[in-house]
Amino acid sequence: HALELAPTAQMLERAVAIASQHASKETPARLFDLALNGALAHDDRPDVLAAAAEHHQNERDDGAKAEALWHELLRIVPGHAAAYDGLDALYEAADRWDELLKLMEGRLGHVRGTALEQSLLHRLGAIAQATQRNDVAIDAFEQLARFEPDNDEHLESVVELLRSARNPRKLVDMLEKLAGVQTQPVKQARTLTEAGHICAGRLKDAARAERLFVAAFERYPGADEAYKWLERKHANN
Repeated sequence: HALELAPTAQMLERAVAIASQHASKETPARLFDLALNGALAHDDRPDVLAAAAEHHQNERDDGAKAEALWHELLRIVPGHAAAYDGLDALYEAADRWDELLKLMEGRLGHVRGTALEQSLLHRLGAIAQATQRNDVAIDAFEQLARFEPDNDEHLESVVELLRSARNPRKLVDMLEKLAGVQTQPVKQARTLTEAGHICAGRLKDAARAERLFVAAFERYPGADEAYKWLERKHANN
């Protein structure tokens, strides 16, 4: 009766602990429902929702009930870490990739400037790439590149994804950025030459192509493709 009339999170915790030891498996769930539907103090509601969701998810294997409780918790405490973790685990276990990616993108808005932001972007990009949600993956890897501007791996991931996309202009932009952070002249020349060919072919932008081929040859005088393109262009003029 106390739980129904004036429940508190501390009182519920003790009751659930006792019920888990001495009562049926259904009793803790009924106690959570009783507290959440009773005159629960506003400040206690988030803790009770989290405990109830964890119970349904881990002890009862009731993902649907846990999901509803986690969502209610996020409505009253946006950014609640345990709620995001719980939903993340539910969606990943069920291969609900679109919902998982949307959840992770929403979580990013609550962790900007923290250590979690970078690790979340890594995972978001990896899952999006593995499940062929390429737009999401590209955005995640671009954000990572801003965190680590001297790390060429993130830009290489963006370039790899853009090669199969229908956005040659953005691909050229990313190839130029990638060349700017690569440390080996041979790699820089190869990257700039690829960008030059895209400009000369798909984009029909001869002026930009020439600039890119010149840059490739300057980075590495052994860049034969760049040299031959420039030689042909000047021979025709």
